[in-house]
Amino acid sequence: MKEADDEILLEHCRAVAREIPLMGFYLQPAIGGRMLSFQFWRRFAEIRNVAAIKIAPFNRYQTLDVVRAVAEAGRATDIALYTGNDDTIVADLLTEYAIPAASGKVRIRIVGGLLGQWACWTQSAVRLLAECRNAWAAGVVPAQLLTRALR
Repeated sequence: MKEADDEILLEHCRAVAREIPLMGFYLQPAIGGRMLSFQFWRRFAEIRNVAAIKIAPFNRYQTLDVVRAVAEAGRATDIALYTGNDDTIVADLLTEYAIPAASGKVRIRIVGGLLGQWACWTQSAVRLLAECRNAWAAGVVPAQLLTRALR
C-alpha cells in the first residue's frame, strides 16, 4: 500500500481495528518506508482499538509528529510507543517528550523497543529495559547508561 493515500490507509486500519487491537509501524523514508504526515498519525491515534505505535526515530521531526498526534488525540495513556531504532535504544527509553496540547502539557515516553537485536539477546534487552525504567523511576540518569547510549 506504498502508494495509497491517507484515507485508504486509515480505512484499512479501521477495518483491522474492528477485529483485533492494532499496532502502527512507522517505517520512515530513511529506512525505505514512506512519509506519513502529522494529520495521518492524529487520525490514526483516534482509532479506539490502537494499542501501540512503533517508531523508528531516524528522523526526530517525523517522530515528533507521531508523539504530538498521540498527545493531541488525548491517547497518551492508551497508546504505548516503542522505538525501532537500534542506534538509539537507550536514548529513546530515557527521553520524555513534553507536548503542549489543549488539555495542557502532555508528557509521553517511549516505553519499550521492537528491535531485531532484542529478538536475539532477549535477556540482555530485558535487563537494559529494566535499567532504563529504574533510572527513570528514580529520577536519575546514570552516566553508564548515557555511555551505553553512544555505543
